Amino acid sequence: MAALLLVLMVAASVAAMDGGRNTGIPPLTVPSAITLGWYDVSTLNTSSIAVLYNNPSQSIDEVRALLDVLHGSKRRAVLEVPRDSVRYVRNSSVALSSWVAALYDHPAVLAWYLWDEPNESTMPNTTLAVAYDTIRRADPLHHNVSLVMSPGYWPQTETYKDCFDVLLCDDYPCVGTNPAPTGGAAFEQLRATVDGCGTVARRLGRPFWFVQQGFGEQLGHRSCTAAEARFSAFSALQAGATGLVGWRVARTTPTWVNNVWQPLALDVAALGATLSNPVDVPDMGSNSSGLRLRAFRAPNLVLWLTAVSNATTALRIRVDTGALPATSVSRVDASGTVINTLPCHAGTFVDTFEPLGVNLYEVLI
Repeated sequence: MAALLLVLMVAASVAAMDGGRNTGIPPLTVPSAITLGWYDVSTLNTSSIAVLYNNPSQSIDEVRALLDVLHGSKRRAVLEVPRDSVRYVRNSSVALSSWVAALYDHPAVLAWYLWDEPNESTMPNTTLAVAYDTIRRADPLHHNVSLVMSPGYWPQTETYKDCFDVLLCDDYPCVGTNPAPTGGAAFEQLRATVDGCGTVARRLGRPFWFVQQGFGEQLGHRSCTAAEARFSAFSALQAGATGLVGWRVARTTPTWVNNVWQPLALDVAALGATLSNPVDVPDMGSNSSGLRLRAFRAPNLVLWLTAVSNATTALRIRVDTGALPATSVSRVDASGTVINTLPCHAGTFVDTFEPLGVNLYEVLI
């Protein structure tokens, strides 16, 4: 994934980690109001987001000027460090150290982005570990370095465990040859991707952020539908992701961003405190193998249930809340507004799921 510009939203605070050990650095906190949009540094508005920014041709002064704009519009940046300074860090760490030292105290800096899809033939873990340590020494404030891994690179992820604090993984399922909504194999693969990344991240004791497809009309891809984007986001959140990153490029259209990304981002932002508090419920399930269920506890102690279907047609599905002695189930929107209350008998209820549908429920016990 060749990063150009990414937009980051996080559903929960992420603690800086060192080999699975708490560093003592305060948790990484992210603005609570998050909007995705069409970004031009000359026309940034005041919505709170974080931007992952990479332009290796810019000078320190030019990057600081961008950070000033971001700070003025209540944004923070995940800055990708210059790749040559990482590539040659074992010869000299001065370039990387001085670049980080010149920028780390800017209030718009949120975290550092270290490398994209490393492997031993192109970026040995020994080199990346030196770069990681160099950044941490140069920056006593953030100490949060992220690393992108695609599924094909996972076997090597543990090799790089000393090189990152946050693991990012990606999957781009919407291709031009597939009709919308795609459904089927492409989204089964996406679900396997986030499940696998969640497993690796938990084993290493690190948080993970999921990189969603935020582009179309490039390299044979097309823009995701609203249903596809929502399925991708909630599948990742169910798998334990604490952050969502939308990779967008020049061909991403403002209309698509406004109609697809922004509503999704606002929903996830509204659910942030709830999604950060998952609850394990034994024996919860359904009569559909393609329905994934996950319970979360809201700040008001009410239980929420996220239900994500990978079906390509609308289905009526029976849901069993398992060990939850549910007495009342209401389908709700992200703000908690009730859409309809469903009959619930002995902890089971039935509802309709649209293709790639994501349904949210409030469950009273």
